[in-house]
Amino acid sequence: MALNEYKPGTTFPGRMGRTIGESDPAWPAPLRPKKGAPNVLFIVLDDTGFGQLGCYGSPIHTPNLDKLAKHGVLYANMHTTALCSPSRSCMLTGRNHHSNAMSCITEGSEGYPGSNGMVPFENGFLSEILLQHGYNTYAVGKWHLTPAEQISAAGPYDRWPLGRGFERYYGFLGGDTSQYYPDLVYDNHQVEPPEKPEDGYHLTRGPGRQGHQLHRRLVPTVLEALAIEAPTQIRGVTQSPIEGISFAPTFADPKAEDRHKTQYFEMFAHRALYHDGWRAVCPFPGTSFKEAKAFFGQLPLTEEKLRELDAKGWELYNLKEDPTETKNLAGTHRDKLIEMIALWYVEAGKYNVLPLDSRGTARFADVRPQLTKERQIYVYYPDTQVVPENVAVKVLNRAHSFTAEVEIPKDGAEGVIFCHGSNAGGYSLFVKDGKLHYVHNYVGAQEFHVESTQEVPKGKCKLRFEFEPTGKPDVAKGKGAPSRAELYFNGKLVGKGDISVTVPLLLGLGGGLSVGHNPGSAVASIYEPPFAFTGRIFKVTADVSGKMIQDTEAEANAHAKAAMARQ
Repeated sequence: MALNEYKPGTTFPGRMGRTIGESDPAWPAPLRPKKGAPNVLFIVLDDTGFGQLGCYGSPIHTPNLDKLAKHGVLYANMHTTALCSPSRSCMLTGRNHHSNAMSCITEGSEGYPGSNGMVPFENGFLSEILLQHGYNTYAVGKWHLTPAEQISAAGPYDRWPLGRGFERYYGFLGGDTSQYYPDLVYDNHQVEPPEKPEDGYHLTRGPGRQGHQLHRRLVPTVLEALAIEAPTQIRGVTQSPIEGISFAPTFADPKAEDRHKTQYFEMFAHRALYHDGWRAVCPFPGTSFKEAKAFFGQLPLTEEKLRELDAKGWELYNLKEDPTETKNLAGTHRDKLIEMIALWYVEAGKYNVLPLDSRGTARFADVRPQLTKERQIYVYYPDTQVVPENVAVKVLNRAHSFTAEVEIPKDGAEGVIFCHGSNAGGYSLFVKDGKLHYVHNYVGAQEFHVESTQEVPKGKCKLRFEFEPTGKPDVAKGKGAPSRAELYFNGKLVGKGDISVTVPLLLGLGGGLSVGHNPGSAVASIYEPPFAFTGRIFKVTADVSGKMIQDTEAEANAHAKAAMARQ
């Protein structure tokens, strides 16, 4: 007997009598894809252009991509938003990056609708749409779409991959990671690499995101190709209109009319507008950093400067006659230029582009909402996930202490009590050969080692490390505050030493704060990771009530350079 199925949420079409014999069953129909529904695969590479792909004439050998290109369609005239997270958000939602609140990478978010780094739920991801049509969804590799303050085990998880329509995920959530000791996430939890580099392990970089003039057009193109209408709601959230325009007609006809008539551009106050074959460009701080005599983000955009740029700083090109933009027509086609500038502001108002912010440095030092308010005492426990640097206790360039409440068995113990960082920079407190050790790894270039003069006592005890700055940091030159380091057993001083230079800003590539073992690469070279502690750790208390020594401007500049270099 054929099954009687009905759409979930509609009236039950079967018959329910008093007994099974006088009843007819009916089943809610499972969600199935349409017969013959094709697979959808995005393969995207960060920081890659025509020069890296053999199918576009590059001398670099890319045989697999060349095979795909041979049986597919190649597109030219490719443009990105000029940054990874913004382009990625466009490719997954079909909306502009400011509509996605992604004017910058997540670490550079600001408190405005177009730049707070939280992609609105009314801007559904392609993965969320396809789920409603019976597809299975899977993401691998770089994500970088979750606010940096929300990637710890505390969540929230609604902007992690599984919160945005992907049923499975394997990769790293941040902007980059070590290829040998990666910060891996499997679905909604951290995992360790399956092997060590010594065994041949290397994380082949998974899909990042690369956009082009069509970056926001991928979603509507895929939906048209699949004959799927954009949903009006996803999980009860009314959806905003998809802003991109499908280019599916060009699959069969390369000369099909381009329905994409207008596209604005903005990144760090550098502006442009494409409209019906014309492009207007307002470079900022100039046509190049050298000509502007200002490095990235160093020239503030004031209201006065903006007025000057709108009066004299725009260029104009007729792309139909001059696709390489060699003939600036701003002087001879003033009326057209004024029209284009006005249209840029119309688009800016429509898509939450304003306010313009040229800062490439100071914005990284902006205060952002945290799940918990800043405090002076932090308590950490063993057997928990690694705490990412963005949400871990901040100890650099400030007086601080760590107190570990432990129990040492009669036959002794060894291993890492706590550590933070990686072989590229960090610090570690551990027991080895019966003694307590502290190592400060200065950016992978030098290790400073302090060792106790006595063996660690057996039984329950408090092992304490204190850090007291003895000078000011020189962040501009990559040097953190020098310090005096001291070790204590139950309040008794048992070791001390001077550290002439410390990590100034960031604790290396990858490696958060961990209690009870050293995941990833070894912070200290005198042990092999994970060097798990063989005694018992009850808790580790971090006290940062000491004054922090800061050079705010220098730190902001250095933070920005480091963050942007890692995209």
